[in-house]
Parts: sequence; C-alpha cells; structure tokens
Amino acid sequence: MIGSVRLRVASFCLLASTALACGYTKEEYQLQGDKLTRAEAKLRTADQRADEASAELEVAKEQLTDLEKKMRLLGIDVEAETRPSELAATIAERERALAEHRARQAKLGEIRARLALLRSRLATLREQGVAVVVRDNHVAIEVAGDLLFDATKDKLKAGGKDALTEIGTLLKNEPSLAGRSFQIAGHVDGIATKSRQAAISLSAGRAAAVLGFLSDPKGAAVDRKLLSAAGFGAEAPLDNSDAEDARKRNRRLEIILVPAAGELLDLRALAEAPPKPAAPPKPAAPEKPAAPEKPAAPAKPAAPEKPAAPAKPAAPPKPAAPEKPAAPPKP
Repeated sequence: MIGSVRLRVASFCLLASTALACGYTKEEYQLQGDKLTRAEAKLRTADQRADEASAELEVAKEQLTDLEKKMRLLGIDVEAETRPSELAATIAERERALAEHRARQAKLGEIRARLALLRSRLATLREQGVAVVVRDNHVAIEVAGDLLFDATKDKLKAGGKDALTEIGTLLKNEPSLAGRSFQIAGHVDGIATKSRQAAISLSAGRAAAVLGFLSDPKGAAVDRKLLSAAGFGAEAPLDNSDAEDARKRNRRLEIILVPAAGELLDLRALAEAPPKPAAPPKPAAPEKPAAPEKPAAPAKPAAPEKPAAPAKPAAPPKPAAPEKPAAPPKP
C-alpha cells in the first residue's frame, strides 16, 4: 500500500511540474501536497492499527484453541455447542435440570423440617419406645410392639393407648400433615407364633386394632379415610438375630407417612443410623475336667517254664562180632 502512495506522489510531482508549466500557482500545488502528506499519515496509522488488530486476532485464536481443548477434556461437544440451535437446546435442557434440582432440594428441605418437627413433638415418648425414623425411603413413626400389646395378643394395653392418643392428636392437628395419608404396618418376631400364616394374621390384627383406636371419634378421631392397615408378619425384620433384644426390635408397629408424588426422593441422607446393640458378654469357657489317670496296665503273667525234654535212652551197645575161628594148619 505504501508503494502505491509513492507512485501517486511521483505522479503528483510530474503533474505538478506540468501544471506549473500550464499556469497553476505554487500555493495551489503546496496545498495539494499538504493534503497528500496528511493522507499518507492517516494511511500509516491505519496500517499500524491493522497490524495491532491482526496480532490481537492471533492471540484470541490461541485462547479459543486452548478453551476448546479444555471443553473436550470435560466431555463437552464443541461442535454442537457452537451451533446456535443446538446451543439453545442445550441451555434450555440445563435450565430445566437446574430447576428440577432446586425443586427437589426445596422438597427435601420441607421433609427434613417435618422430620425434625415430628421428632421434637414426640420426644417425650422416646423412652417408652416411640421413635421417628426414615426407613425404606419413607418417614415413619415406630412404636415398640411390647408397649402396645401383650405377647401373642392383638388387644391394646392401657399404656399403649396413652401413647397412641398423643400420636393421633399430632397426626390430626399438625398443619403440615393435614390431609396426608398413613399406613399402619404391623410386624411380629415370628418366634411366638407357630406358623408364617399365624404371624401375618397376628400382625394384621394388631394393625387393625391401632387403626380402629386412632380413628375412633371418642379418641384421636383421625379421619378414617386417611388410614390403612397391613400385616407383614415376620417378613421384614430389623435384626435377623435370635437374641431377645433383636426379637424385641422386630416386634413393632409403624405408622408410615405415605409420600406424595413430589416426595418420591432419596431420603437416605436423612436417616439416622440405629444404635448398635451392645454385644452380650461371652460366657466363660467351662474348665475342662482333668483327664482321669489311666490305670496301670496289669502285669503280664510269667510264661510257664517249658518242661525239660526227657533224656533220650542210651542206645544199647551193639554186640561184639564173633571172632572168626583160626584156619587149621595145612598138612
């Protein structure tokens, strides 16, 4: 571009000399020369700016390349992200996912607050065997079976009725539980009953007895339409051990808060780890009785002496051979 300017300057000088010959004044040509000088200065400035912009563009390209590498390492489809329609769809999907996550967190916060409220309101019954737990991804009020019933019976005890009255009053009057449904689940330990069917029948009878008490208009008067009952026998033990403490834990009744559609969340983070029962002391190993002394082996009887072999009789002497008579002398 500078070369073209020089060419124009040379052409201008040639024309200027020609113009002088044609009668133009020196001032007029000087004015045109000044314009040309200013134009050259502007051109040099523009060239300098163009060079600076080109250098900045190269730096930006390098930064973009580095950014694309990092995005690929994060598993982001760079090509898809750069297409406007797909980029808009991706942004919309992320916004939906973020909104769903926030809604789940808000609902989880509500459940956490409700759980804390139930535990606080029923804290006075904890020593009697009443606890608010999160089990199998639902919130439940767990009541010890021995508090409510005698062994193998499904008739409520007086102490059990008092505890159920306090629980029923809470279920009926707590605003955050208004209109909520509850399932009453009976569980037994399966030892006292003679068969699986008998265990299921006993647990179902106990659940029905609690339902009838909670819905009784003379008692807590919880809306009967909000309650259901089921017996699970010994099919869902909390502890598979045969120890008495384990069997006592398994004998229970649960009043389960039926989750609403928006509450089908993972509640494991809200569950409290149940206290581990203390291991019973191991009985001392009985001392082994001292091994009885072995009786001395009886002395072997001496072998009888063999009788001496009888002496063989001496062989009779052989008779001497008769002497031969002497031969008579020859005549």
